[in-house]
Amino acid sequence: MYTSRSQEKARTTRNPVRYFRREELRPLKDCAGVRHWGVALDKAMLTFFEVDPNTRFAIHRHDSEQITLVLEGTLFFELDGAATAVNEGEVIAIPSRVPHTAFTRASMVKAVDAWSPVVAEFERRPASRTPLPDFSRAARARLW
Repeated sequence: MYTSRSQEKARTTRNPVRYFRREELRPLKDCAGVRHWGVALDKAMLTFFEVDPNTRFAIHRHDSEQITLVLEGTLFFELDGAATAVNEGEVIAIPSRVPHTAFTRASMVKAVDAWSPVVAEFERRPASRTPLPDFSRAARARLW
């Protein structure tokens, strides 16, 4: 299907690129022992979690698919009564509507999750959006 420049501009104007500086992504308290931040587009999102030692999430399921990458520590997932250890640098992919729980043992865990569709309760919408960095040809030339 052909898309005119005006149609393309209208589409990208409705769904602008979002850029978040590090200081805007401070983890906020979620529940006991858990802090997180999340950013989303219309159909997908990314969350970052810090989970204290000996913390357990209640068994739950969600409509979103969840892909978790453990950055630090070991995060345990329990599915169908069996626990799986997901270590630093490893990934677990959980289809939508699958009941599961996650927990930590003696060490803190840092992890990122990719979700589709968006999980509204994890989304953060900062009051102000940081302008995008200048990626123009002139700006790139100054860097080199």
